[in-house]
Amino acid sequence: MTVSDLNKKHNWKIPEKCPVCGAEFVVDESSGSIICPNPDCEQKLKHQFERFFDVLDIKGGGPAFIDKIVKTGYNILSFAENCKNPTKNFTDEMKVCTGGINGEKIVNATKEKIAPLENSKLLAIFDASGFDEKKLEVFNNIPINELLSYKESKLMKFDGFAEISSAAFVKFVNSYKDKIEKAIEIFGSKVVEDFKPMVSYTFCFTGAGCFPRSKLSKIAEDLGHSVSSSVSSKTNFVVSDDTDSTSAKMVKAKKLGIPVISSREFCEMMNYEEST
Repeated sequence: MTVSDLNKKHNWKIPEKCPVCGAEFVVDESSGSIICPNPDCEQKLKHQFERFFDVLDIKGGGPAFIDKIVKTGYNILSFAENCKNPTKNFTDEMKVCTGGINGEKIVNATKEKIAPLENSKLLAIFDASGFDEKKLEVFNNIPINELLSYKESKLMKFDGFAEISSAAFVKFVNSYKDKIEKAIEIFGSKVVEDFKPMVSYTFCFTGAGCFPRSKLSKIAEDLGHSVSSSVSSKTNFVVSDDTDSTSAKMVKAKKLGIPVISSREFCEMMNYEEST
């Protein structure tokens, strides 16, 4: 749906065109946000460069430099391809964009990062809405060409991918297929055979445990898990050393069928040892 359609339907006055490239704004089906659909929009290219430098951990590529290389006509793929085998002319051009030697440093830093990438990094550099590196890590043990052929039904078997996000991923792959194939040509693709995507759980702690509750909460949060002060349908585990407790949290956990584990079992799950 376009923003123009929304304005007509609701009698709104939302801006209908991208002020940078003039493309008509549309509503992203997966996020509900208003976006510019033009993949070559200058503002979108700038965001891609920001993501590119962030994902590959390349220092020095700040907003001023990105603005200049985009205006010079580069996108992330043409930039990477030139950095892979940099000519003197290209390096000098990058020096002009930074106003000095820093341009050459960025070229050399990028060249060092051009090596086979995990799927999560390879796809995240395109800065597609809703698909950052962490979201895409679940695909790191799949050959990239196989992944690119997945349909919504197969994607929905992966953690974090429901009907809408799976459809959005297929749409992203179809829209960027040529660019993704070019990225594979430049970088190469790496399958992480033993990759195990991190699963994020929500814990609720109640009663005394082998460590103070504050320490147990910190152990969970340091590993990317969430801690809730109350029990709900979103709680994955209740941690309690008193399984016979009749507290409100324990009663609700049993009512909802939420597993109750001891604090020692929790520490084993987190691979935490008292001596660490």
